[in-house]
Amino acid sequence: MVVIDDELHEKLKEPTDRHYLATLVRNAARGDAVVIVLDFQLTVRKGYAEGDDGTERKDMNEDLRNAIFDAAKLGVPVIVPCWLDNSVPAKLVPSIYPDAALPLASEKCNYLACARRGNVNPSEDERKIPLKTELPGNSQCEDSLALAAVSAYEVATDRSRTRDKNAIASNIQDYQYVYGTFLPEKSFQTSSMTIPTLELAAGTPEAMRACRTRIVIIGGNWAEAMGQGEAFDMHETSVGPMAGMYLQANYIEALLDDRYMKEVPALPALLFDLLVGVLLYVSYHRAKTTRGRYVILSVFLLPLMAGYIVFVMLGYYLDFVLPLVGCFVHLGFEFVTDDVKMRRDRKRGGMAAAGGRAG
Repeated sequence: MVVIDDELHEKLKEPTDRHYLATLVRNAARGDAVVIVLDFQLTVRKGYAEGDDGTERKDMNEDLRNAIFDAAKLGVPVIVPCWLDNSVPAKLVPSIYPDAALPLASEKCNYLACARRGNVNPSEDERKIPLKTELPGNSQCEDSLALAAVSAYEVATDRSRTRDKNAIASNIQDYQYVYGTFLPEKSFQTSSMTIPTLELAAGTPEAMRACRTRIVIIGGNWAEAMGQGEAFDMHETSVGPMAGMYLQANYIEALLDDRYMKEVPALPALLFDLLVGVLLYVSYHRAKTTRGRYVILSVFLLPLMAGYIVFVMLGYYLDFVLPLVGCFVHLGFEFVTDDVKMRRDRKRGGMAAAGGRAG
């Protein structure tokens, strides 16, 4: 991880100075990184066409583009980000670099390693690892940033191809996601996982050695309004709030480590929810004692255990928890209400009996 933090972001301004990014890319490539991932929105300003970001930004944009070519000549692929809009079907937001302006992996690529493109858009549900998004035309931007990075890494290291594995291949074909497990942000902030940005920019031997054999992700973790506003590009995950670059790192790690699961198809999941929900309600209302109802509610843990078994042992993610939690909350509320009412009735009955004896 090479992080542009609040202090550095204030110096580099917005958009992040691409001369500086070019220096980071060149030094990471010279340090023998296996893959370099850029996690930035390299899109043109509103009103500008693809590849045109204004004359005042032309030099720095060209410097970063040349750095991507320099990395390709050294055998280090750079993953150049794309950004998709929110339309259905999705469309590409115009980029400062058209595909034709980059040394992309294709039959025409004559470099030791070629750049790839991948869209940085996370899924609406951050548990899901984006793989491929259907786009009009023929663009490498259909691949997610994570899938592009993993593919480049596996080609460079001659590993088995993640995109060819059954669980991934079928979901890519259907433009679907897989569910991943997450490491907390602090796991990527250790000294062994983070390269000091200023040192890499200066080209220190220690920083460049730290790039060797690694996937180097260059991204930002800053707050808006020069560090005084809300965190920029922040996402809620199962392990807490996480900056976008760490979310992408999690996606890449999960794909490389096979820490992902296919979602159980909607119909079986729905039938499972209905079956467990009906059994829960019927069993609860047939129980005639408070203890019996308490036992029934405790048995609610069984579907959670079943979900765990499905998740871990069979390689499927059963996303059924929320509907059944709703059932459980409803019956739990009913259980507490009935128990309170019963206690009140007993208390009133006891007081009435005491009053009768006193009379």
